[in-house]
Amino acid sequence: MMRYGLPAAALAAALFVSGCATEPVKASKAALVPADRVYAYGQEAPGAATVIIVRDSGFTGGGASHTIKVDGVEAATLEAGERATLYLPPGDHVFGVSWGWGRSSNNVVGEILLRLEAGKPRYIRTSGQLPAIQPSAEIVD
Repeated sequence: MMRYGLPAAALAAALFVSGCATEPVKASKAALVPADRVYAYGQEAPGAATVIIVRDSGFTGGGASHTIKVDGVEAATLEAGERATLYLPPGDHVFGVSWGWGRSSNNVVGEILLRLEAGKPRYIRTSGQLPAIQPSAEIVD
């Protein structure tokens, strides 16, 4: 019995981890975040820069929400496989992500700095249980 215990445990762990992975979602395939979960920067404005944020699909962290902050302001909360489009003034902005159940703003676990320009949409991907946030070409259609 002992002889199969370690290999069986390793196989079970590998299957569990692979079954819990997330994967990128193209922006066009991601569900739109409902308007009540976009708190700031959700209205298009003349001269604004566009940022499309897409959360991976999959099980890892799937029960927790990812709340996106822009320059310290809560902007939107995404569930697995969703996208939000934000409109910001051109220039440098800090994007952060926190996780929890519902709107969760007290535990930012990742941040990035992006320089935004009008007419040049930027894509951001968020993934994982302790979420990562990063610019991404992988989710562009």
